[in-house]
Amino acid sequence: MKIGIVGYGNLGKAVEKVASLNKDIRIVGIFSRRKVESTNPTYTIEEAKNFKGKIDVMFMCSGSERDLATQTPEIAKMFNVIDSFDTHAKIPEHLEKVGKACKTANTSAIVCCGWDPGLFSVMRAIYSSIFDYTECFWGKGISLGHSNAVRKVDGVIDAKQYTVPNPKAVALAKKGLPINVAKHFRECYVVANEKKAEIEQSIKKIPNYFLGQPTSVKFISQKELDTKHNSLAHQGNIYSYSNIDSDAFSSHFELSMTSNPLLTAKILLAYANAILKMQKFNIYSALTPLEVPPVWLHDLSVKELTKTLC
Repeated sequence: MKIGIVGYGNLGKAVEKVASLNKDIRIVGIFSRRKVESTNPTYTIEEAKNFKGKIDVMFMCSGSERDLATQTPEIAKMFNVIDSFDTHAKIPEHLEKVGKACKTANTSAIVCCGWDPGLFSVMRAIYSSIFDYTECFWGKGISLGHSNAVRKVDGVIDAKQYTVPNPKAVALAKKGLPINVAKHFRECYVVANEKKAEIEQSIKKIPNYFLGQPTSVKFISQKELDTKHNSLAHQGNIYSYSNIDSDAFSSHFELSMTSNPLLTAKILLAYANAILKMQKFNIYSALTPLEVPPVWLHDLSVKELTKTLC
């Protein structure tokens, strides 16, 4: 598989690292708006058009809040694409835009393909079809999308955001009870030199990320951010529960990672195999992981997978 990488932040570097460990993948180029250094060839995003027909799948690794909403549809006009767009409220709109680009260009796309949305979306779909009650929690951990949204605020030099489950909400979910408290807290650690009061209010008003959610903003030095908040660990939990008369059924799915971007990269690379299947079957559209058959993630045939996994 010949791949390209658009965006060279934490996720772009993670995709590069995971891809470099696979002898069946070749990185054709890394495309960025800024000048970057890598052992692989680097180009500007504008130069991507010169590689049309030379890249099997383009990995879109920029931020969701401002970049992927425009970049993925544009790149899909030239290449098969995959992204981890994670602004949940805007996923239907994003899916439609990318789908239209694919139909016009005869390309294929899988979007919203991280661990959540993505892997957790698939697990929630399965669990909620079986159990009467399903709740999902994220954290405690660093959220790449939320951190990037904070860094986009004028005056912010650097920032990290932790998503923290509310213990009271988790306790209710474990019992299959309605949640009547906030599910998560948002903890922002921000480096800024001035206008701190304005920056705090701007952060708390960001729609789809912080608006309406319990959010704290603490201003710290760059040194403290680099030394005390340099982890990229995260985790997530899904709790499901049902009862029929005196019989109760429950399930707990837990995902833990010391590197959010590396796990996201591994998921993206698995689903990139499905894009090749989409091209084989002339599926010129955009799908989410909910619509992708699990067998498409593997190189083995359905018959071989049935023998080993059923």
